[in-house]
Amino acid sequence: MCEMVQAERQKARTGAYEVRVRRSWVWNLSRMAVSLGIALWILDPFDGNVTTSSGVIGGSVLLLNLTFWTSQFRLRALGCLMRIDAAGVTVAGQPTVPWKDLAKAEVLKQRSLVLVPRSPEVELPLAPTGFRPLDAQRKRRRLTARFGSPLIVYASVYGEDMDDLVAAVRRYSGGLPVFD
Repeated sequence: MCEMVQAERQKARTGAYEVRVRRSWVWNLSRMAVSLGIALWILDPFDGNVTTSSGVIGGSVLLLNLTFWTSQFRLRALGCLMRIDAAGVTVAGQPTVPWKDLAKAEVLKQRSLVLVPRSPEVELPLAPTGFRPLDAQRKRRRLTARFGSPLIVYASVYGEDMDDLVAAVRRYSGGLPVFD
């Protein structure tokens, strides 16, 4: 196993667990180059004739790339997105949610962890995704209706290991039920 990964896991065992965008710059830049190459290939077909449909599809792929990479750079700029420690869960720029306000944690199929509040009066923050919601209250209502909570930790978006995330919740929560 890579020394950097071992060091991060050791830090997670001894101190607070911090959720960050873990993917390296090399990984992100290589994915960006491949996706932009596909978009340019769509825009410039082999025969040199750009049709309306290839222009629309290629432009859409370029726009999606720009949107995705902007969100990734926003997440990376935030640094620590979420901190899990003995005090509770702290989302970047939000007050800490104590463990006593949470009823359970559930692991979803999409490599996400949902932290469910003990009562409807507890207002949990939205986890950062890199995209700014146009209507945060609407997004909060939709996530609560679908998953039971607006606080969802997207392990696949952040490049986090789901086992480490679940282990951190179990270690610091003091007995919060975690359903996988």
